[in-house]
Amino acid sequence: MLFRSMKVAAALPIDDARCLILLDRMASKQEIFENLLCVERSGNVVWKAELPDQPDAFVEFEMTAQGLRAWTWSCWMLKLDLRTGKIIEREFVK
Repeated sequence: MLFRSMKVAAALPIDDARCLILLDRMASKQEIFENLLCVERSGNVVWKAELPDQPDAFVEFEMTAQGLRAWTWSCWMLKLDLRTGKIIEREFVK
């Protein structure tokens, strides 16, 4: 599956109108690749998930009873606000 000509690594509907999309981190040569997105059915991007301050990209995400969690290439586990994509909590997990 593709989103705006980039390979989608994972997708998860979160309600009737929105979906979380994780773009393949290898799809970009940028050091900072905001590749976890919330999109509407129309394809409009609602938000891009916030990354830690360093060069990074997301490698995995999941919805839990505690909310949206995502992991980055540089070993951060983040709890993200599902409405905004902003970091609520972060923990280094290497």
